Parts: sequence; structure tokens; C-alpha cells
Amino acid sequence: MIANSNLKRLLDKALGQQLDGACPGAILEITGTEFERIFSRALGLFSPEESGPLEPADGFRAASVTKTVTAAVAVRLAAEGHWKLDDSVTNWLPSSVAGSLLKLKGLSSPDALTIRRLLGHSSGLPDYFFDPGFQQQVREQPDRIWQPHELVEAAVKIGEMLFSPGTDFSYGDTAYVLVGIAIETILGCTLAEAYRSLVFQPLEMEATYLEWREPPRGSRLSHHFDQVKDLRHANLSFDWAGGGLVTNAPDLARFLRGLFGHALFDQRWLHEMLNWRRATRWRPHSSARYLHYGLGLGANIAWGQKIFGATGVWGAFAYYCPAADVTITGTLNRIGADRPALMDAVIHGLIHEGVITGKA
Repeated sequence: MIANSNLKRLLDKALGQQLDGACPGAILEITGTEFERIFSRALGLFSPEESGPLEPADGFRAASVTKTVTAAVAVRLAAEGHWKLDDSVTNWLPSSVAGSLLKLKGLSSPDALTIRRLLGHSSGLPDYFFDPGFQQQVREQPDRIWQPHELVEAAVKIGEMLFSPGTDFSYGDTAYVLVGIAIETILGCTLAEAYRSLVFQPLEMEATYLEWREPPRGSRLSHHFDQVKDLRHANLSFDWAGGGLVTNAPDLARFLRGLFGHALFDQRWLHEMLNWRRATRWRPHSSARYLHYGLGLGANIAWGQKIFGATGVWGAFAYYCPAADVTITGTLNRIGADRPALMDAVIHGLIHEGVITGKA
């Protein structure tokens, strides 16, 4: 179905409520079965300085939505027999990287760092991303292109594990860097090439690319903000396998439709990704917050309905709602934007107009 005038009004209002001085633009796309476009809209400005409108197909940084793509590649490799999810990642790490992990206090054996634990944030590895020492280095070297092994080294410098592998949950990027390195080793290509051959090309995601590792594709990259600070030109090369993709709302819809429609692998392997860990803990004010977490994606409730997917720190969101068989993708272009409120409003509108008629 195409959104009727009343549903359009409800969704326009929900999207408009997210715009303020610190969030100059917002994009929302809702697609149904066979990529039927139910609603596609951008509101606000591409950037306050340029005063031009933001467009529905404009690109944006996916941030941690990248984790879902990385996890999908890892699970596809398991489906194809390249590895098992309960194998140790150290089997595919360079000896220098695997050896550096031994410096972490509390890690009795790197063999405990399985692919499953890394993807599910239960590895116990410290997270370099928010480490004050690492962030200071980023500020002092704004033009440095960070390499994956340097990110592992930054995590190791923190000194000790958060907990023994498999015993708890802590969200972060370090584990995904290790998975990314292992993917490159097992396939003999760059992570960007692995994304492209295993996910982007099969799903016709023509606007998505790994920033700082391959040339830009598709439409222009929109501005996003940390309060009043414009991050459009920031060097975010340190956000690699855990958050380095640039994408747009239509491509994220294609990705979710391919993932939940079994275009990448069958139901057995999707079930592995949706095998929820219910005991999760989140940093105060974390932009990533899920009721349950699987492998690379989480589960939340919006207006009484289950939604599965991921959000990114810079504003991106990508959710699938099984009750309506719809994808909900886009961005609110600032850190801390209220995406749960937008998801509630979207699902409420779909229920109000009869797109969702029952529980899933």
C-alpha cells in the first residue's frame, strides 16, 4: 500500500517533531513487501549553512548499523562452511594481533573469544571507542587514517578485560574490529570488498560504501551534529567494522528486506542472529539501547509491537517490524535524537491506518 493522506499527515508530524536547532534534517522511509514504498520523506536542511533541503535519498553515516552488516557477513561465512560461530576468532587473526590480546589482564585464553561472543558483545573485551586516552589521540591527530590493528592495540592499552568471555554483556566496537580482521583473512580481500561481494551486490545496495576505505558512491553525504558541532568532515576512520559505513534509507531497506527475506542465508542462520540475550547493560545516555540483543542487532518495542534492527550514534536507524512486514529506515541528523519516540509514532500511525492489525 501507498500511505494515504491521513497516514502521510501522521508521519510528517512525527518526523517534523524531531527537528530543532541541533537536528536540522531528518529522513524516514517505510517500505513493504517487494520494496513497495509506503512512505518516503526528508524534512529540514541538508546543512544550515547551505539552506538547501535534505532529500530522501541523501546519504548518511550508518555508524553502529554497520555492526548488523558485519554480523550478516560473519553469519553468511558460517552458513557457507568457512567457520563455525563457536570457533575462536584467533584462528584467523595475524599472530601479532592474537599475541597482543594476551596482554589483557583477565583473559586466560584467547580461544574463548569466539565469533558468536564477539558479535553478541559478550566477549568481555574493553572498548577503545570511548576510552579517554584513545579519544585524545583522535583529537591530536585529526588526519590520521586508523588501521584495524591499531584499534586493537588501543583496546589492549586499556589493560584488562571487562569480564570473562561469555559471562556478561558490554556493547562496543573492539570485538567487531577483530571479526573484520578475521573476515579479511578468511576471504583474502579487504573488508570493503567482502561487504560488496556478499551483501551490497546481491541486494543491489548501490549507495553504500565503507568510508575512508573506498571511493564515495551514490548521493551526497548529509551533515550530522553533536549539538552545534558539525561532524560532516570529521575523520571517523577509527569506526571501521563496527561503524564505518555510509548508506541511505533505500539501501538500508534493501538490506533489511534481504536479511529478513532470507536472500543472504536461510531461516536457520537468521535464527542465530535473532537468538536474543535478555540480560543486557548499557552505558548511561547510550544511543544504542535494546531490550534484547542477538548477533549484530537488537529487539525493541514500539507502540506495543516488536521491531528488530539497529541504530547508530550519529542518528541512523534501520528496523524491521514483522507485524506489518515493513522496514523503517532513515536518520535523525544529530547525536541523542529521540528515535524511540519516532518509532512509536510510526508504529502508531501504521496501526491507526490498519497496516498493522494484530500482534506479532
